Amino acid sequence: MIDLLKRMITRRHVTLSLTLILVGCIEPIEPELGVFDYLMVVEGHVSNLDEVNTVRLSRTKPLSVEYGGVEVGALVYVEDQEGAKFYFEESSPGIYQSDPTCFVGQTGNSYALHIETLYGGTYQSKPILLNTAPDIDSLYFERERRLTNEGTTKDGIKILLDSHDPEGLTQYFRYEWEETYQIKVPYPQDISVWVCYNTETNSDILTANTSQLKESRVSQLEIKYISTDGYQLRSLYRLLVRQYALSSTGIKYWTELKKISESQGTLFDPLPYDLPSNLFNPNNPDEQVIGFFDVGAVTEKEIYIDRSQLLELDFASDGCSSKLVEVSGGGSPPAGYCLASQGPYGSGINYYAPEYCCDCRLYGELDEPDFWPN
Repeated sequence: MIDLLKRMITRRHVTLSLTLILVGCIEPIEPELGVFDYLMVVEGHVSNLDEVNTVRLSRTKPLSVEYGGVEVGALVYVEDQEGAKFYFEESSPGIYQSDPTCFVGQTGNSYALHIETLYGGTYQSKPILLNTAPDIDSLYFERERRLTNEGTTKDGIKILLDSHDPEGLTQYFRYEWEETYQIKVPYPQDISVWVCYNTETNSDILTANTSQLKESRVSQLEIKYISTDGYQLRSLYRLLVRQYALSSTGIKYWTELKKISESQGTLFDPLPYDLPSNLFNPNNPDEQVIGFFDVGAVTEKEIYIDRSQLLELDFASDGCSSKLVEVSGGGSPPAGYCLASQGPYGSGINYYAPEYCCDCRLYGELDEPDFWPN
């Protein structure tokens, strides 16, 4: 999402330039856009999970600049309300990570992010309270047919979430998901490339705001829709959902960022500069900083869905059986095809299928994830 903001800022400079050149009816003009702003971009989060926390630092840059953009060599740390400092090490250019053996966020504590760049820049956030997050009550699925853009109908399932905070302490939430599914190709060229696994994460922004409700309750929130077109539901599927507790400032930031991400990027869209941020330069309060430092508890829940649970769904053909090519007399198969099966003994006939029907590595990895059930 931060990359989206940087692209939109750069694109806005280019679009404005082209518009000013083309809009004139008599003669083109050369606009003076001024010096490009290499704005600091910060993306970070601290949670209560016993895992690495990450802060990403970068700069906006013109389209004409091919390399760079990441902020390297910075000093990055978070400071709690008692003044204790926890440092983040640069694991790769522009990526700063904490050591979970030394630091795990504690609910009820406040944390402020501090950044000192290699060239003397200083940035920080205000202290942010690490809120509690209620457990996810349930994660389940329902069948649903949906219309496609072409006017046809597709079958699939929607995965829904229920959650509530009985104490009403947390009213704002953000959700992330990670899906992993098993892939079995119909005509493996050998058993070693029959089964693979693919993992993907969400790129969209999903939030919930319960502040206007009588109680802090999230009901039937759609996390993801999965059609039967691909490989996701053809064998075994797993979805892990994370629920992040947000502050009132945090929900405003993510809501506005979602609006920007869903816009078309036209000249008349709201400028990303207007996006709320809780980061600033204490030595230059007028400097624009892009991004947000999130602090909040996280809870998780996962669901496994087996093909045997989806017997009522309509699965389209994988298209492989209709692509088989018959070759006889020792002839050569078409390029990009592999042996699928042999004809009757002595017939000299072989059947070949496209490579994507024979090798699961085209869709995923061979290594089975550690969490995969036996």
